[in-house]
Amino acid sequence: MKKIQNNFDTRLLIATQEKTTIQHEFKHKIKELQDALEGEIEEKNEYAKLIDETKQKYAMESVALQEFSQQEKEKLLIKVEQDKLEKLEEQKEHMDLLQIERREMKDLMESLEKKFESEKTVFMEKTNQLVIKLNEERATQALTIEREKVARQKCGRLEEEIKHLQMSKRVTETIEQHEKNPKSSVQDSETSKVITGTSSSVQIPEQNKQPNNSGPSPQRLPCYDGKTEWKPYYMQFIHFSNRYKWDSKQRLDRLIECLRDKALKFYSTRPLSVQNDFVLLSEKLNQRFGNKDLPYTIRRQLQEVRQNIDETVEEFAERVQEMATDGYGPNTPENVVETISVDAFLKGCSDKKATLFAMEKNPTTLDNALQCVKSSIHNQRIVLGKRQEVVKRVHFDSDNDSETESSELAVRALNRYDRRSSTSYDRRQTPSSDWQSSVESRLKKTEQDIGNIKDDVSKILMAVSRQSIGSPNRRSISPGRSPDRSNDECFRCHEKGHYARNCPNTAAVARVPRSPSPKPIERDQHLNSQGLKT
Repeated sequence: MKKIQNNFDTRLLIATQEKTTIQHEFKHKIKELQDALEGEIEEKNEYAKLIDETKQKYAMESVALQEFSQQEKEKLLIKVEQDKLEKLEEQKEHMDLLQIERREMKDLMESLEKKFESEKTVFMEKTNQLVIKLNEERATQALTIEREKVARQKCGRLEEEIKHLQMSKRVTETIEQHEKNPKSSVQDSETSKVITGTSSSVQIPEQNKQPNNSGPSPQRLPCYDGKTEWKPYYMQFIHFSNRYKWDSKQRLDRLIECLRDKALKFYSTRPLSVQNDFVLLSEKLNQRFGNKDLPYTIRRQLQEVRQNIDETVEEFAERVQEMATDGYGPNTPENVVETISVDAFLKGCSDKKATLFAMEKNPTTLDNALQCVKSSIHNQRIVLGKRQEVVKRVHFDSDNDSETESSELAVRALNRYDRRSSTSYDRRQTPSSDWQSSVESRLKKTEQDIGNIKDDVSKILMAVSRQSIGSPNRRSISPGRSPDRSNDECFRCHEKGHYARNCPNTAAVARVPRSPSPKPIERDQHLNSQGLKT
């Protein structure tokens, strides 16, 4: 157990280290992108300063050129304004590129978040599988220990029976020897003392007794028509044959006399080798009129057996007992079959409150479990009265697929754990509860780490957006006299009458729709073992 637990802790530690490495890589990439964006913004700021210096230079040159004529001055101003507009267009293109890079950065961050969520889901699945595997191994070990205990008890009983048979054989040999070679009365008295002393502790089996010819005559056996089960009739027939000491031939004759309808027709269609052999005929009748399902099929059905709506608790218990007996056969120890029957009965009862009350009593036999369930049902009717059972369902929102999948996996894992723990031999003291609580605490810590990473990413995005808004790239042009643009030429389409920014031949850049931000994880709401929010 400790080795399995250490192996699981090692795997969990490796997964945690991988998670930490991914977080560091993710933060390093974000820092590199932030540094690159800050460098570009600084370059744009320097470029804007250079433009301002150029403007100042042109302003100084314009003051120096005031001596020229008004016409040359206007031409020079127009040229300066055109240069300014071209530079503004270039700045606009740079801003568009910056917006595209920002969107790419956001898409990259979303892809990293999705990858992290998928890795978290895989980690939860592996954790649940390890927990389930550990519980299965514990249940298997407990069952193995119980089987070894039963085998030891069975060996002890067989040794005692062998001793009794040896003693009875000695007594029988002594009696036969005394009948063949009668001796003195002293020996007779000693033999009678031996017989008297041993008869108090050893019973002579019926096989060693002499048959009583004056006993009751064999009764007429009931007929078998093939419409009922073969096993009860066969047990009754074997009891009669052992009682009257029939041999194989007499058993065959008696059995043929009792066959009717379907059974007799089935006998008539068998080959002579089967008709003349009692053992083969019994096996064929058992295959034809016995259980329709194989033992392993009945065992699988027993794991999923449920009480029907119109079926009483007594009928359901009887059905479970029959399935357990037919599924495990006569070679299985009786206490093991009884334990399996109790677990299947409690798991399949429709009244869960009564089942819970019976589980707290830890019944060892099916009769005790039935009495506990019936007592709980009657107490509920007396105290609460009859009421309709309310079936609760869990509905998951489909907006966040990753959260839905992880929640469903957690609910399934807890339900499987409850079902397996209900079939264990010790229901009150389960060491897996501490293990489950530690796993849940680690999962909660992982969710908190994911929330912290999302908060850091949102802070970085807000800082980048503030820097882009506060940059001096967006400057309004001082109002002035609008020149005559009839002779101006567009630098894109080379047509006159407009500038490049107002060119009607240029297609507008289609803005990429922003992806909706993921919904925040509700950390305060958790699911219990029943799949309900706590």
